[in-house]
Amino acid sequence: MSNNIKIEVAEKAGFCFGVERAVGLVEETLKNSKKPVYCWGDLIHNPLAMNRLEKKGLRIIKNLEDLAEGAVFIVKSHGMALEDLDSVKQKTTEIVDTTCPFVVKAQYYAKEFKKRGLKVIIIGDREHVEVKGIKSRANNNAFVANNLAELKKIKDKLTGKIGVICQTTQKSSKLREIVEGLKELGLELEIKNTICLNTIEKQQEVSEISAETDLLIVIGGLHSSNTTKLAEMGRAKKIKTYHVENADDILQEWFSDGMNVFLTAGASTPSDEITKAKEIIEKFNFK
Repeated sequence: MSNNIKIEVAEKAGFCFGVERAVGLVEETLKNSKKPVYCWGDLIHNPLAMNRLEKKGLRIIKNLEDLAEGAVFIVKSHGMALEDLDSVKQKTTEIVDTTCPFVVKAQYYAKEFKKRGLKVIIIGDREHVEVKGIKSRANNNAFVANNLAELKKIKDKLTGKIGVICQTTQKSSKLREIVEGLKELGLELEIKNTICLNTIEKQQEVSEISAETDLLIVIGGLHSSNTTKLAEMGRAKKIKTYHVENADDILQEWFSDGMNVFLTAGASTPSDEITKAKEIIEKFNFK
């Protein structure tokens, strides 16, 4: 029996600054508050991390109507729409804002573009809470698109100067492709690259994976935007890729002895889960 698998762990794998900050703020609030602490939906897109916070007392609600009067409310790391925040303020004044600074920057540019009279394009998923929050800073008057084709369908509406911003977890290659396409349409653009630095660094690591890599393992929430894009990038490079939510989901049948494996993780994946994944792979035995 042997195991000669070579594992390279991405340097930037796991918690980013924004997630680490959000989790720290919530843990501090849970420790010090005598009132119940609520969050509308998941603070971050990682079930394992969320389960740990719930065990410490964080209460997750699906509807803002379920927020108790006078309770502590957590604005999650993705931010939230202004109209929803106004609803929260009708029930409590105790609000802990964990919005990622990169998301705050995108919100700021949306507000500034609109204030200056520019039309606004947001590149991202229109159903994502982060995008809804950014759009609300533009008075909910912005074009949201996930690709160039969607924007070409409304090109007649894209007149005058246009401000372009991006959901913080989008792929840099997508932003470049869309901007280049918009320029070819002759549009006057002011572009603010609001993609998170950690997202860019994680994507860069995957893009630079050695040609000798046999397998890519991506750990993180299956509904996490930044994590799924890492897996998408691996598959686009024709590397056999598995996206798992937890280390325990990794199966020996995916591996063979002597493989070169690259291990990375999304911005909401705890570091101990990355360590656990590496240890699980190292314990596999092959004939």
